[in-house]
Amino acid sequence: MLIFNCTKAAADFFTLTRKGEKVSPLSAPPKKAIDDLGSGNEIISPWQLHVVSVKRRKVLFAMHIMTRYCMLFTGLKKGDVAGFLSLFCERLLNSMGFLAEGIDGCDEFLSRSIFDKFLEKNSEYYFCQRSDNSVLAHLRDAKWLFENQLDHVGYFPNNMEEAAGFDEQANDTPRRSKGHKHHFFPDEEMLISWVNRYSKPGAYSETRLREFFGKKRSERYLKIIAEHAGFEDVYEKMAEFAQMDDGSLEEQAKGPKKDNIIPFPGLGKK
Repeated sequence: MLIFNCTKAAADFFTLTRKGEKVSPLSAPPKKAIDDLGSGNEIISPWQLHVVSVKRRKVLFAMHIMTRYCMLFTGLKKGDVAGFLSLFCERLLNSMGFLAEGIDGCDEFLSRSIFDKFLEKNSEYYFCQRSDNSVLAHLRDAKWLFENQLDHVGYFPNNMEEAAGFDEQANDTPRRSKGHKHHFFPDEEMLISWVNRYSKPGAYSETRLREFFGKKRSERYLKIIAEHAGFEDVYEKMAEFAQMDDGSLEEQAKGPKKDNIIPFPGLGKK
């Protein structure tokens, strides 16, 4: 079951007034905690919804309560629950398939069967009004990131590849929350959650998936370092960097050391 926990702004957005009467999909909050994931055959996927105004347009953010995986939606019609649900499921399924690309033996994950299982387990949905302060703090970060990106590109993204591009950036941002001892990445946590819930038991190990994400991020950050250092043969330098300790890497990149830089997986000492 998909549970959409709405802020007041989101609740108002999905509420219409027809012939003097309010029409809303919202019900009373369930007795279960906002972060309840279900047990046994019951699978609960809890999300926080929030609507903000950006440059006089309504923008909806959906953030998964546990993993902090975030998706952005623009141009939605007020009160259009069906339209939102369609876009939500389409974006989420496509994004999970995209994240799984490159993982050895991911054919089963990318197959229709796992998507069908998601739709089967989440055929019901529930809207209610309640919020989690920790999630809202991360949603404010996502809003700031979107506003910054909007100022840079100069136009609102559509609800297809452009908005998915924002999602990718937001979910590759390290976060911290209660229950996590260290920083974590929402895209990594979300895919692992999907594997645990919707793939065949034992199909993938969590260790293997984390190694995949760690390697993927290391390669991307090494490429950025090489490009900013002005190396012509970026990939050759990436190979050299991979063999260096972090002291040599810092010297080659000629970047000042800062105390507030978050160490990424595969970079720096463990």
